[in-house]
Amino acid sequence: MSHVRAAWVAGLASFLIGFEAVRLLVSGDAIWGVLMLFAAVVCGVFSVLAAKVETLQRRVSEPQEQSGSMGQPKGIPECWDQVVRGLPLPFFVCDPSGMILAANEVANRVFDCADCAGRTLISVTLSAETERLVIDAAREGGVLSDEVRLAYPSPRQGRVFAWRNESAPERVFLAFLETTEVHQLERVRQDFVANVSHELRTPLASIRAVAETLLDEPGAERELQERFLQKIIQEVDRLTQISKDLLVLSAAESNPVRKQDCDLALLVRNIVSEAMPRAQQAGLCLQYDGPKHLRVEANNTQMYEVVANLVDNAIKYSNEGTISVRLAEEGNEAVLRVRDQGIGIPSEHLERIFERFYRVDKGRSRASGGTGLGLSIVKHIVEAHGGKVGVQSRLGEGSEFTVRLPKGFEQPGTSA
Repeated sequence: MSHVRAAWVAGLASFLIGFEAVRLLVSGDAIWGVLMLFAAVVCGVFSVLAAKVETLQRRVSEPQEQSGSMGQPKGIPECWDQVVRGLPLPFFVCDPSGMILAANEVANRVFDCADCAGRTLISVTLSAETERLVIDAAREGGVLSDEVRLAYPSPRQGRVFAWRNESAPERVFLAFLETTEVHQLERVRQDFVANVSHELRTPLASIRAVAETLLDEPGAERELQERFLQKIIQEVDRLTQISKDLLVLSAAESNPVRKQDCDLALLVRNIVSEAMPRAQQAGLCLQYDGPKHLRVEANNTQMYEVVANLVDNAIKYSNEGTISVRLAEEGNEAVLRVRDQGIGIPSEHLERIFERFYRVDKGRSRASGGTGLGLSIVKHIVEAHGGKVGVQSRLGEGSEFTVRLPKGFEQPGTSA
């Protein structure tokens, strides 16, 4: 009999016995009346106690019911929410067939599900390897892991761990540790080493060939010797420029920016003045349009590298026309635009021109003394300053590079 029913019966008995006790007392039978009254009181107390016990049982069962409503599956420890909710990686609880019983918020977000619970693991991850790992863990026990590639909702790579809950063998835990970024960085490192090796091998091979020619012809004419020696000097200069650019790029990537008060307008005007003779020699018109002074918080040396590289590229890849260097203040940003009327960049190359050692025209770039690092240096320095760099270009019509830098403080420039 439940406590509710016992309380109800005891209450009814207390009422009936009490009614009989009153009748006996009125009729003059005091002894039986008092005994019946005492029995009624006992039944009433029992009814109250039974009701109290039922209330306490309900209160005890409420936390368990709430825990179940929050997604804690049967057979999982009560600390499920507290432990799993704070994990920074996707975490699932599955049955031995791969049906998801529960998933944390990170898993729902990573796999683009409102709630992964109630779906099969393969329908969520689209990975047969992941499902197989859960099935093997349920059968064999222990901790199993494997490297997997996932295609949905976006390509990613990581290591999956699956293990059985020994206290509830019908439950399998699964965690996904993403390593996509690590693999991407490793590929970048490998590509970088390969590119550096290639770039250094070319001038070194040229120096060796010229030196061997001079060694084999000790009586060569002076004019031939001078030509060969000049070639050696050019290749050494190229090696020096590569090493210099690598150091600048390394500093831009690894060191925190040491900002100071920098007059960007004065810096740009000086670079334009320095480049003017080279532009005129190439038959180009180089002009500056902007304020006399525009102050920003930036590293003066690194800003020089940014502007010099953009102006130098505009001169190298222009055969005729005008190179316009414009500086303006837009809100709390300093905006630099370098536009040329040169050969332009094919659209299929635009997304890659800021990569290290990437060249659109390899022959022309090397012939002009380029290392393939200039635009990569620009990108890393600008982003390290909290800015952005972009490019617009059409083949045969020219290119425009735009650099946006936060000023860092409010101080308007003075117009020319």
